[in-house]
Amino acid sequence: MDFDNKFVKEKLALHYGDKRNLERELHITPIYNNHDTLGNIIFSLDGSPPKGYAIFEIKSPHNRGELWLYDAGGKRFKIYRGADYLEPKFLANQYQIDWDVIEAYKKKLKKEKENIGLS
Repeated sequence: MDFDNKFVKEKLALHYGDKRNLERELHITPIYNNHDTLGNIIFSLDGSPPKGYAIFEIKSPHNRGELWLYDAGGKRFKIYRGADYLEPKFLANQYQIDWDVIEAYKKKLKKEKENIGLS
């Protein structure tokens, strides 16, 4: 199954049956694991409280994994296994993530750690 940000937003918004939730902003947060690679992506649909959450756990280097959808109370209502995320570059809190810049920053940090003897 392929999915994008629009798919996640629609599933979370329409879970409550109110199409007005489609107007809400989808917040996207990348989570890096201890190997400095993207491990999970957390989605939340704007609201007070947020109108739903999704977690995409990446299980391969090609953005394939599992997408878990949760309601506002934290109860999981759907799992998509073998999901492929179609947006390797995405908006996170309205700022475009430039993966090349992130990789260059990681290399810089690694070099600085080596220079001070931390690695």
